[in-house]
Amino acid sequence: MKFLNEAKIIQQEQIINRSNSKEETIKANEIKLENIRQIHEENINILQREIEERDNIISQLKTKISLQEDELKNKDENWQAKIEEQKSGYNKKIVSLKDEIKRKDLLLERPNKPEDVPNWVDNYFSDKLIFHKKAKDLIRKIPVSEIDMELLCDSIEFLAYEYRDQILGIKNKEEINNICSKKYNRPFDVGSSGDLSVCKYPKEYKIKYGKGFTGKPVEVPLNMHLKVGNDNENLLRIYFLFDKVKKLIVVGSLPKHLPTILYK
Repeated sequence: MKFLNEAKIIQQEQIINRSNSKEETIKANEIKLENIRQIHEENINILQREIEERDNIISQLKTKISLQEDELKNKDENWQAKIEEQKSGYNKKIVSLKDEIKRKDLLLERPNKPEDVPNWVDNYFSDKLIFHKKAKDLIRKIPVSEIDMELLCDSIEFLAYEYRDQILGIKNKEEINNICSKKYNRPFDVGSSGDLSVCKYPKEYKIKYGKGFTGKPVEVPLNMHLKVGNDNENLLRIYFLFDKVKKLIVVGSLPKHLPTILYK
């Protein structure tokens, strides 16, 4: 059994072998070459179809692999997100536990007498809050019977951490209130000292702090104060300023209420 073109080639070969005519031989060779060309063309077409089929199969496999890779990538990203979320949660817990431990140490080291407060402030808050010499002198003169030491220490700690974070924009007012509720079991009220009071009683409201153009300390007002209670209950006032350059709260007067235009 022979294919048609192959049979034609054999036929033309037979003609060539039997022929004595030059023209007939040439014609038979031409027909033979054409049949050979057709056979090669058919073979090429078959190969091209096989290549196309293989290319289609490869393309389908690539698409399938790409989809699987995307699916795996999405799964991997989801797992990575879950892992990062868990890491973040654990880190927050670790930070919270460290803060709790730090605060317990801070509570254990809290002073029991007013005269020990300046050293406590220097040891634990010097990068956030400092006492001016005037504040140190004032607090050291206060008898322990005249002040609630726990409230005083809570107030100083609040100014050094929560209120300073609020000034720097690290925490907002709502966050501060939530922290105060859990940490101190009470809110704290901080406001302006009042320009009229500062002008009327400059000696009480001003401290020498920093340096002016001459290189000498200049007088600056204690324009803010923390207030707790009144004359009848847990009266406490802490007057301070905020050093924007050093990002420090500078306490200049405590724990008594300074005179104002309405209070003497």
